[in-house]
Amino acid sequence: MLVRRRSGGGTCQEVEVPSTVRVAQPEGMSEVYTEPAQVRPSVETSTSAPAHERTNVRSQSEDTGTSGVHSASQSRDAPAARKGGKLRTFMRGRGSNNEAVRTVPPPSVIGELQTGLLTVAMITMTMDRDEHDNPRIPVLLQQVQVKISDVVHTSYSGHTLYRIELTYGADMLRWVIYREVRDFFNLHTYFYTQSVRGHLGKTVKLRGAGDNDGDLPSFPKLLFTGMLSLQRGRNQSSSEGKERSMATERETREALEHYLKRLIRGVQFTAQANRLCRFLELSFMALQMANMQGALGKQGYLQIRSRSSHKRSLILGRLGDDFRVPKWFIVRESYILIVEDLFDLKVHDVYIMDQEFQVEQSRHFRKHVVEYGPGDSEKEPSYSNEDTQDRTGATVHHYVKRHSFWLRNAERKLKLVAPSEREMEQFIMSIKWAAGRNQFGRPNRFNSFAPIRRNARAQWLVDGRDYFWMVSEAISQARERIYIHDWWLSPEFYLRRPGTEKWRLDRLLQRKAREGVHVYVIIYNEVSNQFTPTDSGYTKQRLMSLHPNIFVQRSPSHFQTGTFYWAHHEKLCVVDEMIAFMGGLDLCFGRWDTATHSLVDDPHVNGPIEVVTDPNFIGPVADGAEIEIWPGQDYANERIAEWHTLTKPELDIIPRERQPRMPWHDVSTQLFGQPARDLCRHFCQRWNMLLRNKKHTRRMPFLMPPPDLTPVEMEKYGVKGTCEVQICRSAGPWSLNTPKTVEHSIQNAYLKTIQLSEHFIYIENQFFVTSTAAQGVHIENSIGLALVERIVRAHREGQPWRAVIVIPLTPGFPEAYDNPESGSVRIIQMLQYLSINRGPNSIYSRLVRAGVDPQDYIQFFSLRGWGQLRNGQLTTEQVYIHGKLLIADDRIVIMGSANINERSQRGDRDSELACVIRDEEMIDSTMAGEPFQVGRYAHTLRVRLMQEHLGVDVDQLELDSLNPSASPKSSSDLKTPRTDPVSPTTRRSRTSRGTFAPPFPRPNIPVELFEDPLANEFYHDVWSSAADYNMAVFRQVFQCVPDDDIKTWAAYKASRIWANRLSRSLWHQPPNGGGNEEAQWAGPTPSPDMDVFSAREVNQMVALLHTCCGHLVHHPLHFLEQEAAASNFLFPLDHMNPISVFD
Repeated sequence: MLVRRRSGGGTCQEVEVPSTVRVAQPEGMSEVYTEPAQVRPSVETSTSAPAHERTNVRSQSEDTGTSGVHSASQSRDAPAARKGGKLRTFMRGRGSNNEAVRTVPPPSVIGELQTGLLTVAMITMTMDRDEHDNPRIPVLLQQVQVKISDVVHTSYSGHTLYRIELTYGADMLRWVIYREVRDFFNLHTYFYTQSVRGHLGKTVKLRGAGDNDGDLPSFPKLLFTGMLSLQRGRNQSSSEGKERSMATERETREALEHYLKRLIRGVQFTAQANRLCRFLELSFMALQMANMQGALGKQGYLQIRSRSSHKRSLILGRLGDDFRVPKWFIVRESYILIVEDLFDLKVHDVYIMDQEFQVEQSRHFRKHVVEYGPGDSEKEPSYSNEDTQDRTGATVHHYVKRHSFWLRNAERKLKLVAPSEREMEQFIMSIKWAAGRNQFGRPNRFNSFAPIRRNARAQWLVDGRDYFWMVSEAISQARERIYIHDWWLSPEFYLRRPGTEKWRLDRLLQRKAREGVHVYVIIYNEVSNQFTPTDSGYTKQRLMSLHPNIFVQRSPSHFQTGTFYWAHHEKLCVVDEMIAFMGGLDLCFGRWDTATHSLVDDPHVNGPIEVVTDPNFIGPVADGAEIEIWPGQDYANERIAEWHTLTKPELDIIPRERQPRMPWHDVSTQLFGQPARDLCRHFCQRWNMLLRNKKHTRRMPFLMPPPDLTPVEMEKYGVKGTCEVQICRSAGPWSLNTPKTVEHSIQNAYLKTIQLSEHFIYIENQFFVTSTAAQGVHIENSIGLALVERIVRAHREGQPWRAVIVIPLTPGFPEAYDNPESGSVRIIQMLQYLSINRGPNSIYSRLVRAGVDPQDYIQFFSLRGWGQLRNGQLTTEQVYIHGKLLIADDRIVIMGSANINERSQRGDRDSELACVIRDEEMIDSTMAGEPFQVGRYAHTLRVRLMQEHLGVDVDQLELDSLNPSASPKSSSDLKTPRTDPVSPTTRRSRTSRGTFAPPFPRPNIPVELFEDPLANEFYHDVWSSAADYNMAVFRQVFQCVPDDDIKTWAAYKASRIWANRLSRSLWHQPPNGGGNEEAQWAGPTPSPDMDVFSAREVNQMVALLHTCCGHLVHHPLHFLEQEAAASNFLFPLDHMNPISVFD
């Protein structure tokens, strides 16, 4: 095949591709459905494409004419010329018909529909059956244009192949096939036999066709005499022999081309046209895929001789069906599509071409096989690859090759059998041609499955409000398909707050499914609801009952894979293969939050009010929306109780009048264009793997990875940006069914980014377990070692370098530290301390041994908030950090679902996704007081996160950036307000400096200092000072747990007594008071207990808490330190738990 490519100088060259390759032209994103009843026209189609994407096929106006026919008749051999008048009459008739074909344009579908003949013919086609009782393939053969452009003589096999260029419709699809004369003869024999049997009947004639166009054409007799002269010409090296050979080739091409055109017109409306479509490699699925981008290769029938393709029921009468019945194979740009039949849209399997993809072929040599030349006797075979003059063009070779070959990728091995040697060779060449140009088959950075994508668009999204808003917007505009891959999915989850029925997840997906959008969901299949209370069975049942266009699969199959500890931890949503969302947020309860991270959501916090219930909503309703921001089970605190009874989403799992919710801080990103398609490929690979290994009662389709976008399409769809994006993942044998392949490209990205960082690393993560050992278990991920090595190098070279790491105060599991049932909390906290500052393998111990003060280079922080419940009860809770983020030098961002622990980083445990983003749009900034170029994406994200943690009103800052003409606000004006409906008390803050007073002056938070994270004016005077101040305030008011002052179990119990005393100090303001009245006792007893805090003391506490600088505190590295040194931190039962589950 000829394809155009650009040379180094920018010119175009034509390159011959020795395989059957076709290129699809349209630019839309239509879906190829697996059931005929679900086929829809494409939303966006185009009949043109850039010239460099097309095969070099000549136009129909260059088809054979009268001059070519005359030259063919004049050069005929003498014996053939004495045939008589019949042959000359045939040739004259052929010339006149060719002239008609040349002057009459291809039939118009609209014109034929207007006459009514085409409509009748199409209705007839739907009812016709061929001799095998197969339906007629719904293809308009009159739209096929044929051109035999060349003759190829293969030196290695002796075959003479004719290169046939075909076009369907108005350049909708172009492709090239190779056929021998005997293929034409076999085709003619078939139709002749069917005609004799009376199966063809009388065909419908189109306007402009000749009188004999509906008849079966005769096979060109020229070929029987021409092949002999063609062989003689090849065996003669003289110029006369070459000229004779070229003339004969031209004549045979013209004769075969004319015959093929007549045959198409003669059988186009019969059911036996299926045989012609097979000859032309034109299938129903290929037409449905014509409006997809990307290249298509050879098509044809192959038998599958391995059992790794699709799970079947064990029916004795059908055990051999998969081995006997061939499937229709379609070679695509990065995968091989297997369809049940030529006329079918039912996908049997999809075979991915990955980095380990190989085509294997076995050859069996037999010495007794020889070749014969004209006039020669038996001789030994030649084993050279050079063309020999005694080659007869027969199919007998110097070796005999079986018609079987193998396809191998990281997942499985597929044995295939071709109907002939030539079919096998063409398939192998086409597959190798596609694999050689497949970007997913090459080694990529970090050993990732996906390549680096340039000029991509990306937008960071902080916290659930912004993330779920953008997800809801994308889903509401979906036109074709939605992919969702989550660890947990709550069907009743509200994507926008206050919640309305329109933006509830199940209602939104149901509405899009009714519009024809296909929704595919993969969720984690928990081992037990007692261990992981996500109830994926209820989620699957609930979603699939909404509409037939919603498909759900759960993973893994625990007993089949032997996987009980590891989870599918990915969080992914892709819409129409163009917009993707990924990061740390599942579409589930407890994740929606804002930058204020409120702890309280009680409509009765200021007094009882009347509420109205509605069965279409979860909680109480007012004005068609939920009164509560977090209704029902969305109001949650995993430190108090896990979710349960998810079939009742309206249930409050914790009493909101007495317990605070645990705020949720997370980070995600929105990707456009090519990175979204890379995520689609990952989703399709996971979906198809599950589909092959499960027996669903409801049929589910296989999914095909989308092709790459061209630069023209990126401009057209508006997805071109300034970012460089690469998708990485943690995946292995159990999660991707790759027995010998483990991908841990996320860890590789972390290690390389830390190693190459120049000045600064900022990390937010749910866990921090790395490079340590506990109870004989070694933590293998090397992120901690990479930090140590980078710090030591910076110390020796005298470079300014710092790492800021923000992690949760306490692992997000239920029960207090002293509860015997909270072993997971203690074990994870112990592993984190062993990674950070305790034991010889910790980061701090390694740095001290290297002569480095750890506090000069690395520090750990956390987040904590406060609020007032009903009756003025003061409460505090950590802001749970669930993001998985690394920012290096304000240039590179690694963001996804992977925690810093063994489960996420190793690759053979939890399955994870992450993206590496580098914005190529650089802006001027400073680093350590020196001018420094930073990336816009990474810099703005880091500044946004730090401002939020220090209490800056980031929403007001964003509004001000959208209105530059507004007057700038001072730092005090930009402090995060606490006046939202779920904020604490309405009691006036007092400035009394009594018992509870600020421990030292509150630091000022200038927003302009956030540009340079290493400058002392920011890091020490703002960031670290704010953490010191907040920690001192929380310690004074709440005596929080965990805290550095609590080093023994005795101190821990004392802090619990203080917390109990504070929870019983219930005072509230009179409902009709003006704010100056004395607070009244609101406890359950007639009068307050002797040990409770007075109303004056509570007011002082509230005033002190209002002075906090956001939520930032130091992570308590000395919590229960003395008990850990005495081996009293863990309980006896904790030693029985496997460390690998929690690391």
